[in-house]
Amino acid sequence: MTQDDIIFEFGRIQNPLDWFLVGCLIVGLCAAAWFFYRRDTRELSRPLRVILPLLRCATLVLLGWIFLDPRVRTETSLERPSRVVLLADTSLSMTIEDVDESSLAQRPSRADRLVAALSESSLLADLRRQHDVGLHTFGATLEPSSEFPRQREDDSAEPTTKVAWKDLLVPTSDATRLGDSLTELFRREITKPLAGVVVLSDGRNNAGGTIEPAIELAKQWKVPIASVPVGSEQAPINIRIAELRLPARAFRGDEIKVDAFVQGTGLEGQTLPVRFELASTAENAKPTVVDRRDVRLPEDGSPANVRFTYLPEETGNWRLTVRTDIDPREPRTDDNAASATLEVLSRKTKVLLLASGPSREYRFLRNLLYRDKTIELTVLLQSAMPGAAQEADEMLASFPSDRENLFGQDVIIALDPDWEAMGAGGRRVLEEWVSRQAGGLIVVAGLIHMPSVVRDRELADVRQLLPVVLKEVLTSNVLGSAVREPWPISPTSEGVQSPMIRLADDPEKDQELWKESPGVYWSYPTISVKAGATVLAEHANPELQSGSLIPAFFVHQFYGAGRVFFIGSGETWRVRSLSQDAYDHFWIQLVRQTSQGRLLRGTGRVSFLLDADRYRLGEPIEVRVHLLDSDYSPLALEQVPLSIVGPGGNVTEMSLKADPDHPGQYAGLFSPQGVGEHRLEILVPGSDEAASQRIEVVLPEREFADLRADRTLMASLASETGGRLYELQQLGAIPELFEDRTETVISTSPPRPLWDRVWVMLALALTLSLEWLLRKTNFLA
Repeated sequence: MTQDDIIFEFGRIQNPLDWFLVGCLIVGLCAAAWFFYRRDTRELSRPLRVILPLLRCATLVLLGWIFLDPRVRTETSLERPSRVVLLADTSLSMTIEDVDESSLAQRPSRADRLVAALSESSLLADLRRQHDVGLHTFGATLEPSSEFPRQREDDSAEPTTKVAWKDLLVPTSDATRLGDSLTELFRREITKPLAGVVVLSDGRNNAGGTIEPAIELAKQWKVPIASVPVGSEQAPINIRIAELRLPARAFRGDEIKVDAFVQGTGLEGQTLPVRFELASTAENAKPTVVDRRDVRLPEDGSPANVRFTYLPEETGNWRLTVRTDIDPREPRTDDNAASATLEVLSRKTKVLLLASGPSREYRFLRNLLYRDKTIELTVLLQSAMPGAAQEADEMLASFPSDRENLFGQDVIIALDPDWEAMGAGGRRVLEEWVSRQAGGLIVVAGLIHMPSVVRDRELADVRQLLPVVLKEVLTSNVLGSAVREPWPISPTSEGVQSPMIRLADDPEKDQELWKESPGVYWSYPTISVKAGATVLAEHANPELQSGSLIPAFFVHQFYGAGRVFFIGSGETWRVRSLSQDAYDHFWIQLVRQTSQGRLLRGTGRVSFLLDADRYRLGEPIEVRVHLLDSDYSPLALEQVPLSIVGPGGNVTEMSLKADPDHPGQYAGLFSPQGVGEHRLEILVPGSDEAASQRIEVVLPEREFADLRADRTLMASLASETGGRLYELQQLGAIPELFEDRTETVISTSPPRPLWDRVWVMLALALTLSLEWLLRKTNFLA
């Protein structure tokens, strides 16, 4: 609410003494003028003896008015209502269903209990009588949700407006960053009269920083926190398959190892039966039990490892499942089994390693790919002498310029090759191999031949393939510049989620390894990324970020039915300083991901372009498909339908919209609401041709590692900030904790002077002129 007041004042008057002095001065001057005029006008008529001194006094009064600096200003009074923020936990741990031990009855989830308590209590209505109320949700990040303004006495709206709490508090986040979210909340609200914060959470702070910085900010700004713990401190009985490890692909006749990690909460030291099941990925396929083992759970609650072996006998996609029995006391049973898809191949992944010279990157990568049993390596070293031996399954003397020889490859790794030596025909076949045959191209930039790609008009076809726009550089300038230290490589938020640049299977270990990695000394200067491309990692070199440059190092893009992956420089071999396993994992995983298009092409006209085949619950999934019409040209429609078949057989329909930057590609996002296998099905409009792709949705590890609510943390949050701990049944008492901090802020406009108005100048000129005229006509000096 605002109110404007107009204030009149004199700029020269600061206190009553100023009035006295100015008044004495004006009166004295007027008295002196009257005295001298009485003496000079003795011989004039009586009217003139009165008019002349009055004119002089009027002039003095006008000059006094100007001297006093009269002015007006506008004062605006702004009322800033007191504010309370509700901070609600929407992490996946809020889906936990706590169990009543006395009856073993299953209760609603923590989120359901919170929604019911908020719906039944008068908390929001009572708070709105004195405060503006903001609702923020948090999990991995802090998100503003809704605003509820203070209810004024003259408002006609009902203060008890129904709120769809169930829609606002949907648990989707795979982490609980309570400390970071509170700290961020205080920083956002620092300019507002914050009366208090209500934290509604299970208190299980499993990611990010601690709560101490938030407590210090609350103390500094004297903001009490009301803590409302949701959930039980007692860990429920729970058996889960914490992790399932097996290769994504295997060859027929090669034995593989399947490692399952079984964890039991509340069952430490007991022995559990574990089954290993196998089923085809075909619809309604029945699983068969391959093996059974008994595993004894460790006393310390850590996962127990049980290993199975399996000898694939048939090619195709197979569903491998490790399962434990369900305890009747378990609040949730969807984690008693874990599944993964094994692709049994009759042939290896064919990789062509193309390099202009034997750099370190080339030597280390060639040795790795040659050792891997799942890869058939072909090498083309352009600088090699005829007949030179290389560790490879096959050697090429020149780049294949015909479809028959090139289309057999699954992945091509180009280590700064001489693109011009490939010839226009070879480059044309390469583009067709990527866009139409779903090939995977990995381009590693270098200083020898990449400048020609950026500069030469003849190599525009290569520039078209790249997911980035590069800057033209002079090799001599780069080689002549001193580089004294490496700059770290940091995965972006998209890179953290992507399996393409993993140094380890475990996401947390992967992030730790990237933080410890030695970095790179240089990266090819990048101006921008093309539409549809995704930056997965950035470098920190400030010289390559100045002006119009961006710090892109790993960039991925779907190109037609295939994929193109760009690396800013050939320095990934430096990762070997961490461990050989990290380097091996990075490249093998990258090769597998870029070859997905070739190995999972499905029908000839439908190709699924997915970033991974395994996703965490709550993680948004981008579904992208490449469709061809009956003439095998990119299909041109505005959108196409997609069916998503969930674990329970429930079907969700959605539409994929055309990507204007990539003809024939259609994309859309969806968030899975349950764990297990999901099947994506698409039918090409105008035909009976269909294709499907299976993905696995798993529970995030950290959200379910400890199922107990942390009441100690919630109590500390309240007691150290001058707040209180409340139960869900006590929500109605919370408003009494917060005082009304409504404040009035007065802003003043710049003063507008009144002495320089036209009427003041005219009056002054009139009095002076009239006095002068009368004096002249009456012969006064």
